[in-house]
Amino acid sequence: MEPKPASLARDIRVVGLVSGAHLLSHFFQLALAPLFPILREEFAVSYVALGAITTAFYAISGICQVFAGTLVDRFGAGRVLIAGVALLAGAMTCAAFATSYWMLVPVAVVAGLGNSVFHPADLAILSTQVSSRIMGRAYSAHATCGTLGYALSPFVIGSVALLANWRVALLVSGAIGLIGAAILWWYRADLDAHRARAKDSDGVRTSYWSVIANPVVVSAFLYFALMAGAGIGVQNFATVAMVTLYAVPLAVATGAVTIYIVGSAAGTLVGGVIADRTARHDVVAIAGLSLAAALMVITATAGFGFTGTLTTLALAGFFAGSTAPSRDMLVRSISPPAAAGRIFGFVYSGLDLGSCIAPLIFGVLIDREMPAGIFIANAVMVAMATMTILMFKRAIPRRVPA
Repeated sequence: MEPKPASLARDIRVVGLVSGAHLLSHFFQLALAPLFPILREEFAVSYVALGAITTAFYAISGICQVFAGTLVDRFGAGRVLIAGVALLAGAMTCAAFATSYWMLVPVAVVAGLGNSVFHPADLAILSTQVSSRIMGRAYSAHATCGTLGYALSPFVIGSVALLANWRVALLVSGAIGLIGAAILWWYRADLDAHRARAKDSDGVRTSYWSVIANPVVVSAFLYFALMAGAGIGVQNFATVAMVTLYAVPLAVATGAVTIYIVGSAAGTLVGGVIADRTARHDVVAIAGLSLAAALMVITATAGFGFTGTLTTLALAGFFAGSTAPSRDMLVRSISPPAAAGRIFGFVYSGLDLGSCIAPLIFGVLIDREMPAGIFIANAVMVAMATMTILMFKRAIPRRVPA
């Protein structure tokens, strides 16, 4: 699946375009959340009702992501990616004119549809158009820009809403998305090359089911589901656990989540460099996940005090994050160009499955007053993800058909 030789400048341009699109995806995922207190008063609805908007968004995104990969393989990743950005931007622009809560529901559906294309399109482009010499760092930049999008969204949306109002904030976010879509369209020749690459690949086109039913792909799907569940559990419930375990103020306890996320982002950057310097991506992934699981077990003991726990959390995030580029390299190793969209679309839909199920598990632990169980459950899920890497490596010779 080696792309045709390309200049470093073109490689960097493609990585920049795709990573920027991923940033926009994560930016729009949190566009409405900072406005919930305002929207609650504006439309006289509960937080549960507003939360349902988010649920609808992720449900549509997760379901459609499985099929978005087929569109990527058939019509080209560049075209699908531009359409996704435009749909998200258009949805946020329409949301600015909402006069009732129910008008936000179709907005969430359209936005979820737009969001569904990013992983299959982004990773199909990177996997087929970027030279192997920087592939690990390309995956690293892609993941890191997604995290940056999460960080920027509340700041930008909240600041504009404070200076003007919530409608202007959504209009500004929509304008940002439209500008992003225009930039992608301007450089569409670099992005649409995936389609030509897929057409030139060897192999007989097979059914969608024969592609995703491959044990390699299923192992990768399980990996994403487990890692998403582990991460969501810590991000959503570590604050409550830290308050219970150490009796620290809520504002202080939130620092645990921030440190975990920062550690994960730093690990992803380092992992990209490592992935470009080794061919044993399975060893990198297994070692990083094993260390992350062990550190989470240590965190659960609460034996190092609050400050020590922050350190173990940061290190656990770092080692888990460092495996992300190698993980994508493993998926790439069995993805022919003609099936790259379908494979990445399917395996990344595991993120949505894990994100939906895990909060229920971690919520039960908190309700049963088992705060340390948050970190134990994370360690168990990460350890199980390690097992999927072993399954994945063993199955790699059974290459997925195009």
